[in-house]
Amino acid sequence: MGKVLKVRQSRNTSHNFLKRIKRLESLFKSEQQVRHVRQKSADSDTSRPGSCPVISSAESLRGLPETQVEWLEEHSDPEDLLPLSTLVPEFSDTNEEVLQCLGEDPSKPVNNNLHFHPELVSRWNTWLSQGISPELKNSLFEKYPLKGNCNLEPPRLNPEISSSLSDTAKKRDSHFVDTQNLLGTAMAPLGLVISELLDNKEEGIDRLEILEKLCDTAKVLAEVYHSQSLAHSNTIGTHLFGENLTQKIDEAKAIQKASLALKPSITGKATSYNTKKQQNPNNRKLNWKSPPVRKQCCRIREFARLIGYLVSSCPAVAYGWVYSKRFEREKFIALIHSNGNYDHQMPLSESLKEDLHWWISHLPKSYNPIRKFQFKLEIFSDASLSGWGIACNKEKAAGFWTKEESQCHINYLELLAAFIALKSFAKDLENCEILLRLDNTTAISYINRMGGVQFPRLTNLSRLIWQWCEHRSIWLYASYIPSRENFTADDQSRNKEINTEWELADWAFTRIVKKFGEPQIDCFASRANKKCNLYISWNRDPDSVTIDAFTVAWNNYFFYAFPPFSLILRVLKKIILEKAEGILVVPLWSAQPWYPVFTSLLLKDPVIFKPNGHKASLGSQTYIDSSTCIREAYSLKNLPVSSYDILLASISNATLKQYDSALKQWWQFCLTNKMCPFKFKVNDLLSFLSLKYNEGASYGSLNTMRAAISLISFNTNTCKDQVVTRFFKGVFRKRPLRPKYKKTWDVSIVLNFIKTYFPLESLSLKKVTEKLLMLLAIITAHRAQTLTLINIDNIKIFPSKIEIMIPDTIKTSGPASTLIHYLDRTKNLRNNVKNLFISFKKPHKAVVTQTISRWIKSVLYKSGIDTSQYTAHSVRHAATSKAFKKGISLDIIRATAGWTKSSSVFAKFYNKPIAEEDHDFALSVLND
Repeated sequence: MGKVLKVRQSRNTSHNFLKRIKRLESLFKSEQQVRHVRQKSADSDTSRPGSCPVISSAESLRGLPETQVEWLEEHSDPEDLLPLSTLVPEFSDTNEEVLQCLGEDPSKPVNNNLHFHPELVSRWNTWLSQGISPELKNSLFEKYPLKGNCNLEPPRLNPEISSSLSDTAKKRDSHFVDTQNLLGTAMAPLGLVISELLDNKEEGIDRLEILEKLCDTAKVLAEVYHSQSLAHSNTIGTHLFGENLTQKIDEAKAIQKASLALKPSITGKATSYNTKKQQNPNNRKLNWKSPPVRKQCCRIREFARLIGYLVSSCPAVAYGWVYSKRFEREKFIALIHSNGNYDHQMPLSESLKEDLHWWISHLPKSYNPIRKFQFKLEIFSDASLSGWGIACNKEKAAGFWTKEESQCHINYLELLAAFIALKSFAKDLENCEILLRLDNTTAISYINRMGGVQFPRLTNLSRLIWQWCEHRSIWLYASYIPSRENFTADDQSRNKEINTEWELADWAFTRIVKKFGEPQIDCFASRANKKCNLYISWNRDPDSVTIDAFTVAWNNYFFYAFPPFSLILRVLKKIILEKAEGILVVPLWSAQPWYPVFTSLLLKDPVIFKPNGHKASLGSQTYIDSSTCIREAYSLKNLPVSSYDILLASISNATLKQYDSALKQWWQFCLTNKMCPFKFKVNDLLSFLSLKYNEGASYGSLNTMRAAISLISFNTNTCKDQVVTRFFKGVFRKRPLRPKYKKTWDVSIVLNFIKTYFPLESLSLKKVTEKLLMLLAIITAHRAQTLTLINIDNIKIFPSKIEIMIPDTIKTSGPASTLIHYLDRTKNLRNNVKNLFISFKKPHKAVVTQTISRWIKSVLYKSGIDTSQYTAHSVRHAATSKAFKKGISLDIIRATAGWTKSSSVFAKFYNKPIAEEDHDFALSVLND
């Protein structure tokens, strides 16, 4: 504890004490210490007469050497009394002018606190800490629109830029937009108040109106304050991270130290190993084993710091993003295993060495030029589950996937199609920029961002793409194109021409190679069915040596050729002229004119394969789609090729889609049981149908499978066999068709709800759309698909009715005013879109069936209908049941709903009792 030196008054010792004071002053100067004379605290006894200030105690003596402190204690006499007031002169009261010259006293406390009205304080405290309610916020948005002669709407992000941004960047942009919307809404009432003050110079001002607008501004600004507080931290209080932060940090450190003490020590193993090594230094060349190689590890935090350095360098290092994705993937996996603990140790995989070497070799000399976006080529690509299609500068190409590729996800296939297009059209280019046009946003993102973290397969493929470009100094930019505009590549990806895709089965090719040797080049192949690493394609192909085998000399290779049958004679002629030697595969058609020439050129006895329908296959026995399968069946039946398209036109696209799933299951069943999908017996068909029945297939699903299989069957009578017919009768008895609903909802519930959507002029575009859609769905009883097909050019408005052609005339009278208002409301938003229903959000495109169904279901839910039980299609049940209950004849109901006159669908499946309880269908439904 420090000592306190007190100074008291004494007449006899005043002279001596003055000397001591001077010596004390010299001591303070020698040590360059500043001492303060402070007034004794209020806790001390100030009522005692003669009480004086004291020189500060421990704080004053703490900086002095011990010798000086001892001297002070030794030479200070407690009985020496000297009032400090005798050393300090007394001043009289200072006037105001002198005080102003001296300036403000900084020691006086300054009161800068704000004082608000109590009613205002109670509201603002709640809004600042909790924000305003969503209902209040929405009402303020509607009350103060942001459009006008001063547009307060925030700018929107361009779709082209948005597709290339990360999810984090998109969320950040969305936060900025929300904040700008709030600030714009806060500025709107302020602008109105200022405008009113500027306009009404002489007239009286409505005080309550101005107060209301200023309060609205305060509400919105409080919401901005609250949202920014949430962005800072999840805890809102006096301090950003709560109270007692130091104590919480100390507790966390204590827990961390305690947990580190629980880790086992490994020093014993290391000591025993070192001892062994010293005892046997000469055993290295005998039985001595080298120490185990320890796995290289580091803390996740250190690894993340390295990634931060690399990522920050990427804008200045060309292709740097490509070689940072593996690091990010390793960190991503490590954080999952450590539950987000950055202080956890993580192993370093060998795959990182390649990227580390790249950074070490490229960082000193790398640069990244400013991109001009002047593209040398614009390449279009598309992918389907059956194949790929590409187009560039009026050139196009297509191909099928291999068996392994056909099992991949469509996102991977889209990215692979872009790579194929790049290698097909740009393999001879260098030092340029290329624009890729795709209709898959995932593929676009992985190209523009040079990979990702979550899906390593897509990242590895994008890495190959960019490494291919790096080798040629090519820079890519992927841009989105709608599927309807990417029609050339899309059409090529669904190419049904399979005449050039036949291949010899692998087992047969292996047998040929064993007898004749390994060929060097495949003269008629594609990337999907090639038999050699080098191959020549018939059309543009990314990996082929060249196009058109007849433009290449064959005598330089030991070739393999399986040509189209129409080119066999031309192939034999080329072999004779060039004196080439190789393997030629031809059908055993001894009556053909080329057959004697073929036999005369044989160098060894040929290998003959007996006909076997299921072993000669397309694309290694890979199922493509229903139309391709049907075409193959037509080919096996020797039907004219020119009739294929006409025959397929008899089947609707919806039916082909329905058959696709059935044929895919049948194809897989045949491969598993080593059967031919086109030639089979009744027992095989019954085994398949029984298997699907036991898996839970309904009567309708089984009937669809039978119809699809019958279409490709070589023997059309197989599926019509009496045993098969008897099988379906049994299925119908055991698992009969049942309607989806036992009862339906009352239309009046929905009609009463949408009556509240009035007047139309005050409604938002969303509510007007929902009202019109629901009215049309109820009074026409048509499916959502039909409603999407309504074209505004086919709408005719008469004084007493409205006619809509879809393509039959539907007379409606209920939604007339709503329809006219909707057409007028959307007139300037359509941008040449002819569909009646468009999106009520920018860019206001035509909506699809799924969107229509979602809107209908939303109105049903708002009306109180149980949407967990009833779907959007239930409107068809409810409307027709209501009309029938009102006494409308079945003929009118069938005609309005789109059923034939003899159809019994309504009676079986749609006429249901209403859960709760004129001559015209629409009027009977609308007039309860």
